[in-house]
Amino acid sequence: MTKKYMVIVGIILCVAASGAGILTAVRKAPNYASNRQPVSGGSGSLPAHIDDDRYLMGMSHYVFVGKVHTKTGSDFMVDVLPSALYEVEVILNIKGILQGNVTIAQLGITHYRNGRLYSIFGDNPLQPGATYLFATRYLVKDNMYAISGPPYDRKLMTSDSGLSNAQLKELALKDERVRALQAAYPNEILSRNDDINGGTAWNNYKSFQSGHLFAPPPFVESNPSDAPATESSGPASEPTASVSPSISP
Repeated sequence: MTKKYMVIVGIILCVAASGAGILTAVRKAPNYASNRQPVSGGSGSLPAHIDDDRYLMGMSHYVFVGKVHTKTGSDFMVDVLPSALYEVEVILNIKGILQGNVTIAQLGITHYRNGRLYSIFGDNPLQPGATYLFATRYLVKDNMYAISGPPYDRKLMTSDSGLSNAQLKELALKDERVRALQAAYPNEILSRNDDINGGTAWNNYKSFQSGHLFAPPPFVESNPSDAPATESSGPASEPTASVSPSISP
């Protein structure tokens, strides 16, 4: 496929993609809510060591458990990539401090053309009502939290939309994957070329441990007409006195 798709990894995980260009999987799909698997053939180039939780935590700016409430947009362009937007309520923080509702941008997914769904990596749309563990990159200019490296950057916790936030939090705290990322956070391996040299190592563990969490600057909306449909809370700039790697909002 075209070289423009190779920027996906750089946009989301800020690690330069190399090797073969990312291929596009395509299937017929009548609606965005479908959870059927895409046809085989989706593949691509992911960052080295993304399957190592220490690198995943270092590449991610915000890691949290969140409940997807609704899809708020499609074909929203993040650089060259059409993306689907979702309103997600934060249930449990693992890295970074978020509260309330935020906007998840699922890059390179749910892009319809002539009745077909185009999907990078053979990805599936998020399920409204479901709760996931997310490992995200923060898009400063859009005030969004990007994912696009399945299965590494998210895990479906439950599809039960009837569980309360307290029940979801309890479920998350017992989850092995959540515990694994909590344990990996103190040992995270940051991306030197992107985050360290670029000054965007948001919420890195060293800053958390110092008591002065290195968070992104407050979001300033430059043009209200360009903002996403949902109101998303921006990242917090300072930790509270009770902050821990598994703090809940």
